[in-house]
Amino acid sequence: MERIAVIGLGRFGGRLSRSLTELGAEVLAIDARQDAVDTVRDHVALAVALDVTDEEAFGSSGVADVDIAVVAIGKNLEGSILVAAQLVRLAVPHIVARASSELHAQILRLLGVHDVVNLEASVGDSVARRLVSPDLHERQQLPTGHEYSEVETRPAQWGRSLAELALAQKYRVTPLAIRRQRAAVDDAGRSVVRAELIVDPDPAEVIREGDRIGVIGTAMRLRQLARARDE
Repeated sequence: MERIAVIGLGRFGGRLSRSLTELGAEVLAIDARQDAVDTVRDHVALAVALDVTDEEAFGSSGVADVDIAVVAIGKNLEGSILVAAQLVRLAVPHIVARASSELHAQILRLLGVHDVVNLEASVGDSVARRLVSPDLHERQQLPTGHEYSEVETRPAQWGRSLAELALAQKYRVTPLAIRRQRAAVDDAGRSVVRAELIVDPDPAEVIREGDRIGVIGTAMRLRQLARARDE
């Protein structure tokens, strides 16, 4: 069983922790906020609340013994960099870090992080590939061994929230983004349609006609979701 640490339990890190557990990984979840730790405690092997700036406490948490460490801290640039630097010093075999900007990504790479995932860039700019099912788009292999794909929504899903769809419970996939088309006006005053990417959508976000939902899961789970027609 692969041991994976997830540091930072916001919406992205919390969902990732649950998804990795469902996919068979032994997950160590870490966050400075006790309430964030409490939300995943029953879904992971071990959940720890600690100050990640305390190097001694961080090092003794068990993070040095994992196979993969994921820095899921998004907006706190200083915290993300500090955690990444500590993981490099601890010689964790494979370090994956989420970046919130290209500059953030460059700094993480300079520190020695093995894989940097800029959700906005990797989700928004990847080359579309339709493999196995025509309803799967923007498919890409993630450093953890799972896959990200965008799934076309169906009429029965429109007008329902992500919480109501319960994709994690039904299909064991984790929603990470929504790609939505919206009307806009270009510089010449012409009406155009532009894609809007909603990263880490709130569970209360309501699905609209034409939306695609970006999810992470195994190839088998993604195919099951794409083929489902009973929603």
